[in-house]
Amino acid sequence: QRERHDAGATQNRRAGGGTTGTISGTVTIGEPCLDGRVHPIHVETVTAVNPLRPVDYLSRLSAPGAYAVRGMAPGEYNVRAVMDCNDTGGGPPTSGDVMGQYAGVVTVTLGGETSGINMTLTYRFP
Repeated sequence: QRERHDAGATQNRRAGGGTTGTISGTVTIGEPCLDGRVHPIHVETVTAVNPLRPVDYLSRLSAPGAYAVRGMAPGEYNVRAVMDCNDTGGGPPTSGDVMGQYAGVVTVTLGGETSGINMTLTYRFP
């Protein structure tokens, strides 16, 4: 059974009710890139209904820290962060990239913000 993180009580309505939602949290480094430098980090979301689909929404960070993915359609998502250690500009992770994934399914609500979606980069792609 996967944990669910639901905005429920923390929902913030936008003027006009809003047609999209937001997720937010922080990304920290647990496992650095092999060269020891900080590289761009991509926060990626994929619908939980069909996790084999391409990335639905993306937010780019220049360094670890706070992030927000805005303009998301309501629904359930898997969320991960990937540090692009090879500076390939995104896309599927490549050898040497470092990833962290949120442990549960994240629910995005209409006009709401789901916060506390924190991830630590700990898995290095072989």
